[in-house]
Amino acid sequence: MPTFFIPGVKEEDKAEAIRVATVKFAEHNGFDDVTDRRIFKLAYRHNGLDYVAQVGLPESIEKDGRPMPPGDEIVTVILETSILYLVCTMNRGVARGTPIIVGKHDAYSVEDFD
Repeated sequence: MPTFFIPGVKEEDKAEAIRVATVKFAEHNGFDDVTDRRIFKLAYRHNGLDYVAQVGLPESIEKDGRPMPPGDEIVTVILETSILYLVCTMNRGVARGTPIIVGKHDAYSVEDFD
């Protein structure tokens, strides 16, 4: 797995500042138990579809093993709480809006950054 990064950010300290700000934004919006875990990739099932959220790529979707068109936003950060994962893009959880909420029971693969 790669070292922690934020897509489009070259400086390590700026990437960390964006992560911290995203955590604070999540806490401000009721997700008060965000862990320090740094997640690179999350695979989960929702409504019969398989989703893969990987930092640096748009979220991908498969139905019955066949790929569907990916989402149009790049995954910026994936956060963890005690019962949820929060998949954050610039418009969903980083700069504004609510993150994509994934129940831990729906996830079947989680890969951390190094």
